[in-house]
Amino acid sequence: MLQNKTGNLNKLLNHIMATKLGILMKHWSEHSGVFKRRASFENVTLRHIYYEEARRNPEVSSFYPYSTAESIMRVARRSSLPSLPHSLADLASIFDKTFTSVHLLW
Repeated sequence: MLQNKTGNLNKLLNHIMATKLGILMKHWSEHSGVFKRRASFENVTLRHIYYEEARRNPEVSSFYPYSTAESIMRVARRSSLPSLPHSLADLASIFDKTFTSVHLLW
C-alpha cells in the first residue's frame, strides 16, 4: 500500500515538474526573441534594453541574469550588422560600388 502511494506521489511530482519546465521554456523562448529583436533593430545600449524589459516583465530578471541576456543580444546585434572589410582595398571597393549605384540613380 505504501509503495502504491509513493508511486502516485512520484507521478504527481513528475507531472508538476514537467509543467513548470514547460512554462519556463515558453518564457525563455519568448524573452529571448524580444532581446534578439530589440538588439538588432534599436540603437540603444544593451543594458537599457535589459532594464526596460525587466521593468516591463519582472520575471525576466529571474529567468535571465544580465550576463546571459547581454550575450544573446550581442550575438543578435553583431549578426544584424554588415561585416567589416578585411583591408583598405576592400573598403575602397565598397565605397566605389556604393558611389556607382548612387550615381547611376541620378
